[in-house]
Amino acid sequence: MSILLQDLPLTRIDAAEDVFAAASDSDLERLMGSLLEVGLLNPPWLKPRPGGGRWQVVTGTRRLKAAARLGWVEITARLVPEDTSDFSCLLIHLCDNAFTRGFNLKEQAALAARLLEHCDRQTVASRYLPYLGLPPSAAHLERLLKVAGLEAPWQDLAAQRRLALTAGALVAEWDPEGRAAAWAFLEA
Repeated sequence: MSILLQDLPLTRIDAAEDVFAAASDSDLERLMGSLLEVGLLNPPWLKPRPGGGRWQVVTGTRRLKAAARLGWVEITARLVPEDTSDFSCLLIHLCDNAFTRGFNLKEQAALAARLLEHCDRQTVASRYLPYLGLPPSAAHLERLLKVAGLEAPWQDLAAQRRLALTAGALVAEWDPEGRAAAWAFLEA
């Protein structure tokens, strides 16, 4: 795969449509401070949209949003070829973030589910769970998949690190009415 490094206007990048990411916009202030202090250390990865002229985010949405909030008009980006597979883009996203910021439980669960669209369970557990900072265990993968299937309020708790993996997997075994009742109690 041939990767190019190029400066692009932020207006040509579709940062709102980040199909590979599972990340939240948390902690943009800290990232903005880093961009101001030392600049862009790790450029975002982009893929051309069909028809040309626009770019899809492979990884680096938070960097793009922080740069935009700082008033930047262009950014240096790594560009992958248009024919780069979705699986390759997902792996780029996974590796780019695994070794720079890590993942919260919501992101781990979403990425595990996305990896299963391309790989069998054994491969995801043994090869890719360690990239997520998790043990290469089939049981661990099954708990992650249960968390990935939870409703948005529960997933938000997982993103905030207020819901542990084992607890989330147990909550996922409740019927939807039980989860709704428990959530109502937590909101009170």
